[in-house]
Formats: sequence, C-alpha cells, structure tokens
Amino acid sequence: MTSAVKQQLLATNPAHTVEKPKQKAKQFNVWSEEETIRFLAVAKQSRYYIVFLLAIYTGMRQGEILGLRVRDVDIQRRTISINRIMLNNGKGFKEGTKTSGSSRTVVFPSSIVPDLQKAIEGKQPDDTLVMTSICTTLKPNNITRRFRNLIEVAKVPKIRFHDLRHTHATIMLKQGVHPKIVAERLGHSRTQLTLDTYSHVLPSMQAEAADNFGQVLDRYATKNATTSEN
Repeated sequence: MTSAVKQQLLATNPAHTVEKPKQKAKQFNVWSEEETIRFLAVAKQSRYYIVFLLAIYTGMRQGEILGLRVRDVDIQRRTISINRIMLNNGKGFKEGTKTSGSSRTVVFPSSIVPDLQKAIEGKQPDDTLVMTSICTTLKPNNITRRFRNLIEVAKVPKIRFHDLRHTHATIMLKQGVHPKIVAERLGHSRTQLTLDTYSHVLPSMQAEAADNFGQVLDRYATKNATTSEN
C-alpha cells in the first residue's frame, strides 16, 4: 500500500491506522523461594553449581554464563560484565550479546562471593570461567542434562534452564524491586518488555502495595485518635 501512495493511487495508507495486535505473554514456569533454595542445596554438590547459582542470583542467560571469562568478574565491586556469549550449539563464542541492550554489568550479592572465588581460583584472566573437569569448553547440552538430573534429586517442579532467569525476575518483582532495575539486570532494552513478560506478578504486587498503603494511613489514623483522646 505504501507503493500505491507513492504512485498516487491512494491518498493515504489505511494500514497505518491499524493497530498491531498485542504480543501474547510468553508462557513459562518459575520456582517459589522455597523450591529455589531446595534446588540449590542439592546443586551445591555439582561441579557446575556456579552456573545454576549465577542464573538464579543474576538472571543471566545460559549462553551469557558459559561465555564469561575470569576477567569479566570483579570480586571487589561485586559486578559481572556481560559482553560475550556462547553459541547455542556450543561451538564457539560470539563477542557481544543477543542485543545491544544485553551487554551490561550486573551486581551480585556478597553471599555468593566465596563461590565465585572458588570458580576463579587457579585460572588466568582470559580463561573461560566455567569449564569441564578436563579444562575443555562446557557445552549447553551438558548443563541441561545435569540440570534435569538435579531437579529429579531435589524433587522440585520441572522447568527449563531459562526459567531460572524468569525465577530471578519474578522473585525480585515480588520483593518490590522497581521494574526498571529488573529490566537492567535482565538486559531488556525497554522496561515495558519486562512489564509485559512478568504481568502475572503485577496483580499481586498491586494488591500488596494497596494493603501497605492502607496500613500506613491506618497507623496514623489510630495514632491521631489516641492523641486526641489524651
């Protein structure tokens, strides 16, 4: 139709007034806080514990974690720079990330510093952070297989590895973390993408916010009433 407008067959393009259908929210499953802790307790015995730990505590994608080099981890500042990913087929790495917004720096909690120090120990700055027992590249299918085995042992609901990222975001949003911060951690280019993806969390967040607001005013009302009586 744009071509027809250029040829003056149409005055305007009627398609421009048609709204694009809203993208349906992606379906995924997440663990509760209790299920997450139960899984990590079992995964701690795994050689690749740090992979699962980073997915849950930072929301990084599998390819981003497997693409990390030792120099990407700053223990002093508690940050991880994400600027390289492993290809989905496990055959090499790609400098840069999924999108321009995916290149980012993520802060990690002090509680996982000892685990990261252990993962770094004995490695050179340019070494890949996580490798196999014979110091070869760790492939995504190796992690997926180990992940499924650990799920069975931990007796937690079956989810995909990528759902650990969703679990991270969901727990943060439920804690009241601003969606913009969550978007930055996930490498989303727009906060709206985060809001659309995790819209299932928002109704409960709104209800909790409303209750908290009501409790604040109720406390002041009770306090003022008591003061007036005195």
